[in-house]
Amino acid sequence: MKKFIFMLLVLGMNLLFAQEVIKLNQEKPLNPKAGRELKLKKVLQIGDEDGEFLFSGPMALRVADDGSFYVMEFNKLFKFDAKGKPLKSLCKVGEGPGEVGQLYNFVLNGNSVIMYGVWPDKIIMLDLNGNLLKEFRIHKDLFSSELLVFWKDKYYILYSDNLPIKKDPYFVDIDHTLAELSDDGKSLKNLATFPVQKYVMTMGEGGWRAFNIGEFKAELFRDQYLIITHTAEYLLKMFDLKEGRVTGIFSRKYPRVKFQGGEWGKTPDAPKLKYEKDIKLVFPQEKDIWVLTSTVDAKKGEVIDVFDSTGTFTDSFYLKVPGDILCIHDRSVFVCERDKNHNPLVVCYRVMVL
Repeated sequence: MKKFIFMLLVLGMNLLFAQEVIKLNQEKPLNPKAGRELKLKKVLQIGDEDGEFLFSGPMALRVADDGSFYVMEFNKLFKFDAKGKPLKSLCKVGEGPGEVGQLYNFVLNGNSVIMYGVWPDKIIMLDLNGNLLKEFRIHKDLFSSELLVFWKDKYYILYSDNLPIKKDPYFVDIDHTLAELSDDGKSLKNLATFPVQKYVMTMGEGGWRAFNIGEFKAELFRDQYLIITHTAEYLLKMFDLKEGRVTGIFSRKYPRVKFQGGEWGKTPDAPKLKYEKDIKLVFPQEKDIWVLTSTVDAKKGEVIDVFDSTGTFTDSFYLKVPGDILCIHDRSVFVCERDKNHNPLVVCYRVMVL
C-alpha cells in the first residue's frame, strides 16, 4: 500500500513539472511607468551617400559576444567590428567547399558563424574570421527549412509540410516542425509542431502562391530556451531545449491594429485581412524578452513589450526610429534606414534610459 501511494506521489510530481506555465491575456505591465517614450542616442552609421560602404538591402543582423556584428543581405554576409568598421565578407556562392547555392539564414554560436544554405540544403560553420570549420549536406528531403539555433552540438531546424493543392483560394494551417539534426546531417528527430496559417492560391499548372497570415519566429533566450511566436494573434511560447518541450505559454491583452497591407503592397490577389500580425519580431535580452509589436504612434514610435523569464508582462514603452528595426541587443537598437538618395543604411542607437 505504501509503495502504491509513493508511486502516485511520484506520478503526480512528474505531471506537475510537465505542465506548462500559462499566463494569457495579461492586462497591465508591472512597471507603473509603462507607456513612456524612451530616448535614443545615435552611436554609429554604416553607409552613406558618398559610397563609403553601400548596402543593397539588409535583411538580418546579429551581434556576437565580442560586440562585432553580422549583416545579411541576399547571398551576402558581412562582418563589422563593434565600431562599425567592415572587416570581412563571409558568404561565397557556388557548389564548392564553404559555398552555398543560396544563403537562407545564419546564426551565431560563441566563436562560430553558421550559415544555412538552400539548393542544396547545406550547413556551413565558420570561425569568426571566416575560416571554414565544417560543412555538410542535409540528407533529408525537407520542405521550406531553416536553421534556428546550434545548441549542445546539435542543430535545431524548422521545416514545414507541403501545401495541399486546391482549385480555389483557401486558408490553411500548415504544420511547422521543430527538429533536432545530428552534426553530420543524417539523423533527424522531430520535437514539436506549430501550425502557421497561410492563404494559398493556385497559379497555372501546378503553381501556387502563399501569403503568411501567421509567421513562425524563434530566438534563443538564456542559452536554453527558444522564444517562439507562430500565430497572427499575440501569443508567445517558451520551448526548453533541455527538456525538449514547451514549458511556458504567455501573452498580453492586445488591441489589434487594422490591416495596412504594406507587406503585400498592391498585390490584387492578396487576401483582405482585418488585422496586422500582432507581433513583428522578438528580441531576447540577457534577463528579459523584448517584443516588437505592430502598434505604431506617429509621434511616439513603435511599442515594445517586455516579459520576464517566467512570461510575466513587466513593461511596455515606445521607441521612435526612422526605419525598420533589425536587432536589439543589450540596449543597442540596429535600424535599417535610407539616406537622401534612398540608399540603405545600418544605424545603431543606444537606449539611454529604461
